[in-house]
Amino acid sequence: MMPIVFATIAESMVMQLPQLDLGVLIGAGALVVSAITFYISYTRESQSEQIKTSRDMWARIDVKFDKIRETAKTKGWDQSENAIKAVDVPADIVWPVVSEIDYFAYLILRGEIKDKVVLGYYKTPLSQYIISILKYYTYADERHFLYEDYRNFDKLITEWKIDRPDEEKT
Repeated sequence: MMPIVFATIAESMVMQLPQLDLGVLIGAGALVVSAITFYISYTRESQSEQIKTSRDMWARIDVKFDKIRETAKTKGWDQSENAIKAVDVPADIVWPVVSEIDYFAYLILRGEIKDKVVLGYYKTPLSQYIISILKYYTYADERHFLYEDYRNFDKLITEWKIDRPDEEKT
């Protein structure tokens, strides 16, 4: 007896629902599928663009950083652990690298490069370049100029918690 009562109540409830047109359901489904497809396509395109931009920036930074290394080698820089200290690399060689890093930092801080995979790939080597520039290629009395002139460079150091030489504070 109970199942018959339940079936009768369920049938009356269904009869009270408005009749939906099959075309409306198909249209709504198509809109949902279109939105999902657009989102997936946009996400992939965005990541692809971030990868391309990051690779271009990294190539420019790397080429300029190689000039610093070459200059340090020609000056007979001893890289053994006991002798590591700053080397006199001219500012006109160091500052272009910092300028490129500053622009890369701008793109990161502004959110133009925000994909976690992309950032994860570049964060460690970029941090190491920054540490090297500050510790070995820029004298302590000149570092404040880098921080003042290249604000995004400085902000990235703070945001990524990169250790400043001699525990400098800005």
